[in-house]
Amino acid sequence: PILTRDPDFRIPMPLPSFYDPLRFEIAAGWILGVERRGWVPKVGDIVDLYERRNAKLEANNCQAAVFSLGLPGSQSGWCVADAAGRALIYREHVDHFLGLFHFLRNDERVPEGLRSEASGIGLHQGEFADNGCLPSQIYIREGRRLRGQTIMSQEDVTDRTSKDDAIGLSTHFIDCHHVRRVEIRPGLFANEGRIWRRGRAYQIPYRALTPDPKECSNLLVPVAASFSHVAYASFRLESVWMVAGHAAGIAAAMAARTGCDVSSVDIKALQDMLRAGGQVIDLAEVVPTDDDQGNGGWVET
Repeated sequence: PILTRDPDFRIPMPLPSFYDPLRFEIAAGWILGVERRGWVPKVGDIVDLYERRNAKLEANNCQAAVFSLGLPGSQSGWCVADAAGRALIYREHVDHFLGLFHFLRNDERVPEGLRSEASGIGLHQGEFADNGCLPSQIYIREGRRLRGQTIMSQEDVTDRTSKDDAIGLSTHFIDCHHVRRVEIRPGLFANEGRIWRRGRAYQIPYRALTPDPKECSNLLVPVAASFSHVAYASFRLESVWMVAGHAAGIAAAMAARTGCDVSSVDIKALQDMLRAGGQVIDLAEVVPTDDDQGNGGWVET
């Protein structure tokens, strides 16, 4: 969602269609705990707020927070759900977002300063105007993926970064939000699945975009590519999909012109065409970062 503090752009958040304060017990417990230690919590400790132009605040899940906009576990049915099921998942996420801010603005366990700050934040009238200024869909970071001629793993992203059939580069770190919340015992829980490892540039192989030719000979998959869960947490950027999509489009045209299967495209010719068009393929073209020079390509943060 896109929020704002500016009264010239701000409109009130609607109430969630369903609200249960028990859903926010973890947030309440965290707030009370940090208060006892003398820390005054702010909205930014719970929800990441990235400043954009025109007084906009891009709200996102706060990776370091115990409780945030993420809803671990609710995503698990998305891939197999029909349209009605996905509409329910969407609604659950919207209600969680609206419910969290309703909790922060109104619950007596929330300190007055945090309640006041949350009350001064609303939806930005300049975004999603045709949907009550709420996003019309949720962002799907990862779903079903191809099992291709090769499966990129964490090792391919962090260590084994060179590929003979490279068609582009990715440089984003491995970034995965929590995927589930597990009760250890009454009153104690753990968020699981978060990965946050800074990465180095690595080459994307053409084989990760193509299925086993015995199963399918005319398919290229530049988005749901053949990456493991961990490796896909680095590949899943739109900018990286554009790199892969550009290569897939040229490869498809080459296959159509020559009449060959996509798995039989001349890789060197494809690479030459990509380089001629400005695609960055070679690791030597990437300027190393301090992390690349001093920490073997990535550091855990």
